[in-house]
Formats: sequence, C-alpha cells, structure tokens
Amino acid sequence: MQAHLEWQQMGQVISKTIAKTWLSDEFKTQFIANPQKVLETEGCVFSPDITVQVDQTATNWHMEPAEGNQGAVFSIALPPKPDEVSTEELENLIKSDDVLLTRYGIKQSS
Repeated sequence: MQAHLEWQQMGQVISKTIAKTWLSDEFKTQFIANPQKVLETEGCVFSPDITVQVDQTATNWHMEPAEGNQGAVFSIALPPKPDEVSTEELENLIKSDDVLLTRYGIKQSS
C-alpha cells in the first residue's frame, strides 16, 4: 500500500486541489466524482490497493484499512469554502510551493 509522493508533497497537492474546488464548481464536481483521477492529474499517483474518497463532512484527511483488510481507503476532507478566504488568496495558494490549508481548518491526520 503506497502513495508515490511524500506525505508533505501529497499534502501540498491536495491543498491546492481543495483550493481549486473552492474556485470552480465544475472542478469540485469532477473531484467529488473521481478524486483519484483528479489527484493523479495533479501529480499524486496511488498504488492500486488504495481507494481515494472525498468526505464533505470531515476536517481531517485519514487513511484506514479497506473492508476485509484488502488495501486502504484514503479519505480527503472537503469542507465548504471559508467565508473569510478571497478568490485572490486562493489563487495565490494554488501558485505557491508551500501550501497547506491548516489555517482554514483542514488537517492531515497524524
């Protein structure tokens, strides 16, 4: 069971992806429908035994064993866009090399 980026790099890619969902309803719809494909397009490649899902009610990303212990499920939090975040801030976050959205309430579980 393996993701082909370091956790910090993966966090950056996922943070940027979340920011993109807050900017575009179309992108958000694509991400919710097929998060694994969207993340692979963004640079995160997962081994075949990892299933990626989006959870719009959670605030933490987490990985847990899949049903029957066959692989794992990586669940990514996708809360609503915080009101205090401007479009300009999101665009800057997407362009940045050091992006983690912890200041907006999204965390990677430890």
